[in-house]
Amino acid sequence: MSPPEPVQQANPVPKKKNNKKKKSAAAKKAAEAEAQPSDTIQDGENKVEDDGNQSDGPDSPTVDTHEKPANGHAVSPTTNGHPTEESNPAASDGQDTSDTNARLEAMSQEREALRAEVEQLRKQLESIQETHSQETAQLKSDLEESEAAKEQAQEQYETLLERVEKIKETVGNRLARGKEELEEAKERIEELESQSEEFQKGAQNYETEIEGLKTELQDATRELSSLRSRNHLSQHNSLKEKEDMTRQMQHLREEAEAAKDAMGDWEVLAMEERSIRESLAEKAGALEEQAAGLRESYERAAAERDAQAQAVDALQRALQEIQEARRRELRETVETAEEQLQALKRLVAEADARAQAAEAARGALQAELDRTAPFEREVKEKNLLIGKLRHEAIVLNDHLTKALRYLKKTKPEDSIDRQIVTNHFLQFLSLDRSDPKKFQILQIIAGLLGWTDEQREQAGLARPGASSNSLRLPTSPFHRTPSTPSLNTDFFSDTSSSSAMTPHGTASKESLADLWAGFLERSVEEAGSGGDASRKGSVSSVATGLGLGGGGRPDTRG
Repeated sequence: MSPPEPVQQANPVPKKKNNKKKKSAAAKKAAEAEAQPSDTIQDGENKVEDDGNQSDGPDSPTVDTHEKPANGHAVSPTTNGHPTEESNPAASDGQDTSDTNARLEAMSQEREALRAEVEQLRKQLESIQETHSQETAQLKSDLEESEAAKEQAQEQYETLLERVEKIKETVGNRLARGKEELEEAKERIEELESQSEEFQKGAQNYETEIEGLKTELQDATRELSSLRSRNHLSQHNSLKEKEDMTRQMQHLREEAEAAKDAMGDWEVLAMEERSIRESLAEKAGALEEQAAGLRESYERAAAERDAQAQAVDALQRALQEIQEARRRELRETVETAEEQLQALKRLVAEADARAQAAEAARGALQAELDRTAPFEREVKEKNLLIGKLRHEAIVLNDHLTKALRYLKKTKPEDSIDRQIVTNHFLQFLSLDRSDPKKFQILQIIAGLLGWTDEQREQAGLARPGASSNSLRLPTSPFHRTPSTPSLNTDFFSDTSSSSAMTPHGTASKESLADLWAGFLERSVEEAGSGGDASRKGSVSSVATGLGLGGGGRPDTRG
């Protein structure tokens, strides 16, 4: 702001004559104007000049009292209040001219001094304005730098949040690998939820001081980058392990299905193998349930991650409102960031421990699979053995059927052979004493060989002292250990009716043949039903068939 130029006097020379009193007043006002701003100096200068112009009219002494001004009015001969002196007009005229010249010189000097002072004040004002503009530019640059630092801190914060989310994802993946530690994983998920709530509470304080954490965040960034590389490697390994476990589980399921199909045919004859297969199926189901539970926990962790992302967005919106308090809480935020970094390190260590536990569980499952492999081979071998035994039973049943048909077609005398007696005698010796078939076989041998009453008493088939004329067999031993009701009735009815005639008659032989045919039929039925009852019954029926088949085969040949 430049002060205005001094006003050029347009009045004639007689109006510029001032006295000493007016000069001193003007000098005093000029001195006061030096201490005021440029606007006040300008106003004072204008006022002084106006006052000078106003006072130059009536109070200035004139040379010619009869001179008229330019406006046409007469000027009264007045003074400045002092009495005028009566003098010579020529002397007074010269004195007035010298005074006027002196005053003009003084006024010109004062004007120059005022111009110099105004110029100096103008320079000072310009320097002040330049200083003010420089300070304003500096403040603007500082503001821009603070805004740029704020944006950079915001970007670093978003990067940190993304890395934290990636760490949470890796933690979720590692939780998926801990299949046998499902309960512990749930507890840890709850702990992570509480920690996420704590993170949400502390994030407000953490976000307010992002600008002051540039150097600390660089170290944290390097540390987190190394952790990310390690987590990426561990995640890759975990994915491999997961695929291996999935293939193993699929293989176990296929083997379980195959074992289930094979065990369906062998469920009656192999109870122990069935229990092993059921336990394996239960373990596979348990593993599937554990996998489903872990998948649900992973989905919950993903939902929590989305909720935390929304919370982070809300926190970013709230960041603009709490920037004023960031300098005051800088130190607390730094400590909070260090604690969070330590917590993340602990989480990584815990995740590594869970990975080791999952590896141990995988080794246990592999050992269990190796342990079940011999049982599978044994099941296959026993299935082959069962097939062979069934084939042999079918062959023996065919032989027995042919022998029965042959016995029905031929006479009873032709069907008696030494081989039959030998087979029955050997079977009699091999049977246990409490077996009811032993008494039946002894009865058949007695009928085939035509034993007398004394011989029957010696063999234990008749009571001592019984009538020698009767061939009726004692009933008490048979009732003590009966075989079947039909055999009991048929045997004693046939024996009593045949013994009434003669020991060696035709009726006795026919009843013996009928008894022999009925015995073979019952043996065939027992062999067929025993194969479906139990393994022990199957083996005993096969042994009976083998013993009877020796007698049947010679009959077919004869």
